[in-house]
Amino acid sequence: MKTNRIVLMALACVAAISCAKEIETPSTVSATSFVAEKEDFTTTKAVLNGKKVEWTAGDQVAVYGDAGAVKFTTAAAGASATFTSEAAVTGSSFLMVSPFSAAKGVQNGKLLVTVPENQAPVAGSFDPAAGISVASAADFNQGVSFKNAMALLKINIPSVLGGKVVKITVEAKNGEALAGDILVDPSTKANSVSANGKSAVNLLTAPSMAAANYYVAVRPCAVATGVKVTVLLGDKTVYTRESASAFEFEANTIYDMGVVGVTGWSMTTTEYSVATVLGSVSATSNNEIKTGTGSAARLRSAQDIDKAPDGNFWITTRFDKPNHGIWKMTPDYTLSKIAVVADDADLTGAHPWGASFDANGKYIFAAKAVAKVMTCSADGAVDVIALKNGDANYSVSNPMEVKFDAQGNMFVLYRKKLVKFNGYTVAKEWTLPEEYTDAFCFTADYSKALVFGYMKVYQIDLNDPAAEVKVIAGGASKHTNASTYKDGEMGKPLTATFNTCYDAMCLADGTILFGDAAAKTMRLMIPDVYGNFENATIKTILGGAWSGGAAANAQATNAKDGKGTAGLLSSPGGLTFDAQGNVLFVDGLQNGMIRKMTWTSVTENCSMNGSHQDYAGTDGMVSIF
Repeated sequence: MKTNRIVLMALACVAAISCAKEIETPSTVSATSFVAEKEDFTTTKAVLNGKKVEWTAGDQVAVYGDAGAVKFTTAAAGASATFTSEAAVTGSSFLMVSPFSAAKGVQNGKLLVTVPENQAPVAGSFDPAAGISVASAADFNQGVSFKNAMALLKINIPSVLGGKVVKITVEAKNGEALAGDILVDPSTKANSVSANGKSAVNLLTAPSMAAANYYVAVRPCAVATGVKVTVLLGDKTVYTRESASAFEFEANTIYDMGVVGVTGWSMTTTEYSVATVLGSVSATSNNEIKTGTGSAARLRSAQDIDKAPDGNFWITTRFDKPNHGIWKMTPDYTLSKIAVVADDADLTGAHPWGASFDANGKYIFAAKAVAKVMTCSADGAVDVIALKNGDANYSVSNPMEVKFDAQGNMFVLYRKKLVKFNGYTVAKEWTLPEEYTDAFCFTADYSKALVFGYMKVYQIDLNDPAAEVKVIAGGASKHTNASTYKDGEMGKPLTATFNTCYDAMCLADGTILFGDAAAKTMRLMIPDVYGNFENATIKTILGGAWSGGAAANAQATNAKDGKGTAGLLSSPGGLTFDAQGNVLFVDGLQNGMIRKMTWTSVTENCSMNGSHQDYAGTDGMVSIF
């Protein structure tokens, strides 16, 4: 009996051990659906502008089981939603990420997710792609609770700035990663940077953001020296604010960054000035060009100015008088003759217009009145370029401008078409819908050409052979009174009006600078945050309407040196950069001058606006300022 009891006890122990092993070994689960809820953000309290954080129809989550991620989708909105998948997910335990687009994988039992560096602004809420939440589960029958893995930074755009803000940037001043790839433990929400950390997070949009509260999702972390917030307007105005000390962002918490533009913020604008460097704003009208230095010199009907490889500047004068043609100005603003009608018969009646230097330093200009493209050497020799269209000679009336792209291809603008040449043979032609066009320029990446007509601006996609010429700016009618020219609405270039642009060029930031001869102003065409000119902002930076009628407006004596609208212009034309990066341009058809445009940044502190009070801390939210 004793022996039997020992055997039975042994069998019982084996059975117990066997049961223990079965309990310790999780069972495999297979599922194509489950019910999930979202955790609400705890501060403000669990409310974003009066709405709880809920699922939206079409939301997708990634579920990791034994294999890779399986996509589950919900068809209904609400605090609790059923997610389904076409393929079953299998495993003994599961890790989950919302949204699906943020999921990158699993490493050492943690979720690898991507916090977007660039986020879409959503009035009263946050970008769904950036509001990352995580979960873990072993039994889908019990439902799944997703926990917020991000911190949110709230910022208010007041009504005075509504429709003007295009970008908000939050940057860790000490370089900590606020976005990028991170590893998240779904049980604790603790995270660590995996790779590609980004110290700045952007809300950006086109054309602009309405007045509202917006939320930026950032990685929960400590920032040793605080953050800097930058708010960019469509006209390049910048608002900034910085926190003064260390701060720690915690998951599932909302922090307040206050109201843009109130006390504590600073505003930076760009101030533009004009000064006359050759000729005189008070010179008497005269048909004769005068060589010399500075105010002792004088031009007549100057059209274009271009910087030569040796640092000098070449100028075309287009009125058909004996001493008009091609001129040279040194960096100290001394004017001398290169080639004029009296010295070269080829210039007779030519009316030199727009010009450029090619990659080999050859000066090439459009001879508008004789329908030719010509060259001029430093010793004054003028030659005609033999343009071809296949084997045939190519001649089109009214060539207006010559420019070269990054590959050295020559582009010639005619009144009604833009032509690309391979060498001196036609490679591509674009027909323009407007009869009068005077100027064009390339975007910063040379992917597009912007052609300036008398009333409109046209865009040509140079990388798409099938692309059509597109109107992107300008009004439908031609104005005759300078005071009626308007910049239009921010981000809506079709609401702007202008007339007769003689030259345009791209600045270092991708902004297009152009002179409006009829409006007697220097203006900017500022692309949206994606570099798109269809949502550009037109902004006048120099000059303003004159009084005294058309006759007075034509005289250079009305021009004045000064800042902004106090710096009056005559007929701004050709543009170029000097060695210091300032802009030189010809101005005044009768008493021609060379004028220099400079710019400086001006920063001032914002003052409290009684109707837009900053955050007061009354709702339990934590302020970072």
